[in-house]
Amino acid sequence: MSAPIFLSFASNDRKAAETICKAVEQRGLQCWISTRNIRPGENFQESITQAIRSAKVMILVFSAAPTIHWR
Repeated sequence: MSAPIFLSFASNDRKAAETICKAVEQRGLQCWISTRNIRPGENFQESITQAIRSAKVMILVFSAAPTIHWR
């Protein structure tokens, strides 16, 4: 599923991103976010690439929240 707005965020910023998404969608614009639009079993990288290509707008959520680094 594609949408005109691609919303990108770090996992630590999920609450803020969901708030932004809700506000945008209440104004009649559909957002695409990976946590809800990538279905189980779908290829994560392919899904994101397709969503970016089909989006008209990209919203990037940045904050001072620390990033988790996996080892």
